[in-house]
Amino acid sequence: MEKTGVTPEFYEQEEALGKLTKLLLKYSALHKNRQLSEEGFTADELLNRLYLTIFEAKGQGGKLSQYDQALQSGLLQNLVINVENPYNLSNGVGVVMQQVILKIKQHTRAATEGCSDALTASHYKTLYNFITLWEKGGNKALIELN
Repeated sequence: MEKTGVTPEFYEQEEALGKLTKLLLKYSALHKNRQLSEEGFTADELLNRLYLTIFEAKGQGGKLSQYDQALQSGLLQNLVINVENPYNLSNGVGVVMQQVILKIKQHTRAATEGCSDALTASHYKTLYNFITLWEKGGNKALIELN
């Protein structure tokens, strides 16, 4: 395991990212749930809670764990992939995804400037550059990387 870099934490990260992906793909069910009941959970609420939990609440001490970095990268990658889905654009969820991506971009820019840990700062800069490339139309290249 030491030679390959695969550790128990790797499997935990993969499992968490898999669950996150499944959750992100269920926007339409959330949308329908809200239509059926006013108490239903909306896609807006889900995305904003994910952003607050995975980005705002993490790294307050200036350093992110590998697990937190993987969650942040996974959320961003899933958002970028899913925002390109025509169905998400037609039901309005794509707009919310774009807003969250913009929040992530602003957060990573600010976090990079105030970060004392070099690895965490590099992580934030990578996420910022990923978003910038996506905004400039490098969508196909980004999707092919995943």
